Amino acid sequence: LETFAAPKDMSFGSLINYFVPPERLKRAEQIQDSELEVIKQTNAQVEAAIREYHIAIDAQTRTILHDCADWERVSSTKKFCKHVAKLFLWMDKQRATEILRNIYDNEEAWQFKPYASE
Repeated sequence: LETFAAPKDMSFGSLINYFVPPERLKRAEQIQDSELEVIKQTNAQVEAAIREYHIAIDAQTRTILHDCADWERVSSTKKFCKHVAKLFLWMDKQRATEILRNIYDNEEAWQFKPYASE
């Protein structure tokens, strides 16, 4: 039986590894920061574009929206594709850790959905 770690005790590294398998995390790390464009960043929200893909994370409504093909496959299992992982790797570590802990702690409440442009 795995030992359960309380989210408040989990580090950024443990959390990102929970949501992203090692080979996908490696691919996320290979995405250049210059390929990531932050469109909006507030306390509750981060909107970004990586290459031609869009990501919106809203901690208030507990929603992550994204539009790559891999996201369609992994979002139902509440895991991240390389683009969403890259955004968390890029973010301020304290903020990223807070959001990841929230997702980990409230997994059922979070919605991982396709990004549809308005």
